[in-house]
Order: sequence, then C-alpha cells, then structure tokens
Amino acid sequence: MNPSLLPVQLRPGYNSLMLRRTSVVLLLVALAELLLWLVSALRCYYGNPAAILVFVQAGPAFAATHPPLSAVFQSTAGAYLTGTQGTLLYHPQALSDLFFFYTIGDLTALDALFFASLGLYLYWVLRGVAAGRDVTQATSRAMQHVAMAALCLFVLKMALATVATEIFWVRTHHQFQLLSSKSAGGIYYPIFGMVLIICSKLLARAQPVELGSEAVA
Repeated sequence: MNPSLLPVQLRPGYNSLMLRRTSVVLLLVALAELLLWLVSALRCYYGNPAAILVFVQAGPAFAATHPPLSAVFQSTAGAYLTGTQGTLLYHPQALSDLFFFYTIGDLTALDALFFASLGLYLYWVLRGVAAGRDVTQATSRAMQHVAMAALCLFVLKMALATVATEIFWVRTHHQFQLLSSKSAGGIYYPIFGMVLIICSKLLARAQPVELGSEAVA
C-alpha cells in the first residue's frame, strides 16, 4: 500500500531521541573540522620553518631575471613555453595570511567556517523540530536558509580569491601571482544551493494528512 494513503496515526513517526543525537553528531563533526583546520594552519604559521605551500605563477620580471626558469621551444604546432608555474614555500607575514592563502586540499578558511556554521545551524533546527515544531515546514525553511547561504558563499569565495590574489602580488613584491585554483568560487556551492531551493519548495507544498483522509496524487 502506498504510504501516502495511510492514516497519519499509522505512519511511522520520527524518533525525537534520534534527532537529538543526530544534531549533536553533526555539531561535533562541524566543530572538529574547523578545529583541525585551525590547528593545521597554526602549525604552519608557528612551525620551524614557518611556511605555506602555494601554487604560483612567476611574474614577468622574475622570469626575465632567472633565465633557467623559463624556456621557449619552437615546434611545428607552435611555441611551447615552460617553467613559469610552480609551488612556492611562502613565509607568512601575518596571521591574516592563513585566512587568505592556507588550504587543506581544496578546503579554504571560508569553507571551514561555513561547515562549522552549518553544523551549528542544523543543531539548532533539529533541536527545535525534536521539541515539537512542524516537521515539514521547519525542514523546508531550513533547506531554504542553507541554500541561500551556499549561494552567498559562492560569491564571497570569488571575491575573496580576487582579493587574495592582489594581496599576494603585493606581499611577494610583484614577483609571483597566486594561482587560485583551490580558493576560487567552487561551482558545487551554487549547484548545491539551487537543488536545495527546489527541494524546499516541493517540501513546502506537502500538507499533513488528517485521520481517515487520503492524499490526492
């Protein structure tokens, strides 16, 4: 039998204890992720030597003064240029450099803060639902809020990548340009946000089934 045709009393309800435990687990995972990022970043800043590995593009002036760095080879397909991109062992000049330049894989400072904030928000939402709030409407609102946050984060990450590139250019005395492949917008955020918005709209149309009533397909 289709579950949507069952009386509301016969449908399996949600377990409030399970929701509370889930909210705590999500909160702990989110805070642990942020803590691990901070510990790793501070180890790079206060370590010996203090250094951050960043992917860079050598500036024209630096490449011109270091002939072995760049070479041009002529071929039948065209000119092949080598040696202008590489990894720089950058010595941070301030703690703010960690926010702009330090990453763990693709995880930037904004990503770490977003995941921690998401864990706190979901903890608050699930605790509220477990206390008796309407599940459907509360879930729909939560999905909309998370979706909007993901879309805003996409724009914010793009802006931060632009600012970080300019700061790095100045900090390295116009010798290297930051290649922001790891700190750019992150296309998965807008996709994630748009999917959540669609799901929240569909969920918001759900109506509670009264005793003895049947849902209309």
